[in-house]
Amino acid sequence: MSPWGGAKIAVALLPLLAALGYGLWALAAADREPPDGVLVEERDQPRLWALVRVLAAAVGTGAPHEIRLTADANAAVREDRRGCRTHRTMSVGAPLFAAMTAAQLAAVLAHELAHYAGRDTRFAGAAYRSRRTYVRTLGALNGDDLLQRGLRAVLDRYGTFVLRASAGLARAQEQAADRAAALAAGSAATAGALALLDPSGPAAADPYDTHPPTARRIAAVAAMRAPGSVPVPAGAAAGLLRDSERLFGAVAGPPANTDAVLANAARATGREPSLPVLLDALDAGLLPDLAPASPGDPPRVRRERARLYVRDGLHGAAAAALTGADARTALPAALDAAVADDPDTAPLRALLTLTTGKANTSWHCS
Repeated sequence: MSPWGGAKIAVALLPLLAALGYGLWALAAADREPPDGVLVEERDQPRLWALVRVLAAAVGTGAPHEIRLTADANAAVREDRRGCRTHRTMSVGAPLFAAMTAAQLAAVLAHELAHYAGRDTRFAGAAYRSRRTYVRTLGALNGDDLLQRGLRAVLDRYGTFVLRASAGLARAQEQAADRAAALAAGSAATAGALALLDPSGPAAADPYDTHPPTARRIAAVAAMRAPGSVPVPAGAAAGLLRDSERLFGAVAGPPANTDAVLANAARATGREPSLPVLLDALDAGLLPDLAPASPGDPPRVRRERARLYVRDGLHGAAAAALTGADARTALPAALDAAVADDPDTAPLRALLTLTTGKANTSWHCS
């Protein structure tokens, strides 16, 4: 072979080597992005931390080193290497506290902690990085020459096998975590949490899905008829938190803009934006339509997210119209009634009429 022929082959191989090198580098590099969310200190939220510690013991693992509250309607755990030590982080979505009972949330937490017990977090991180690297490597092989097309074909076949195998193992881990959650928090609470998180999940199994079909998961935990081994406080999950509204507000970021909530009510009703129109929209059961929707939120979670958002905007509109200390003291209860599942704006309308002397108090967008 002539020197020119060898040089041409070397040049042709450069894109392939670059793509493979990039993929291997990405696979070897651990995710160093810090976890999202607001750090929840044990001294500030002792009830939540106490429940997590008891659940961790029930599933046979240690408690996380930190808990973070996020804006997602989800929960997750992760492990990061910090020198010679492993650091565990649990993330819990604020919408879960708003939408679930304490028992349902306990089931979710137990499920995630069970991933620690099975050492699933290490596999999950490696599997995620492998999937991401596979996609990036294929994307880097974007040439039309014969060598790149051939390598893409090989990687396509190999990647299909790897993705199916890793997804099958992940589904088995999810089923084991479901069983651990049912034993700790009870079958009823676990089934209820699954139904709330994914009410319209796929009915048929997908070989590339990392989770079994929701209906199958619910049937499996219900068949266990487990009463639960961990005592969980009755009532809403938000009762596990101190000053939950402040904490939810910190997670959600800036407070809802009053004008935005009024404008949403105007669009939902076809009227001009004003406080009376917003109250009418709430009475009509339009609460979920008055806040931005987050893709993937189940109906109940969307409603709870909207409740927090609209209450904040409604507070801004009502507080600006009210005068007098007594009216402001009564305002929180009136706001809660207005954004309840069975809305009642009469208390808030009465406050507005009492302090302004007008039955049709107006508050228009500026």
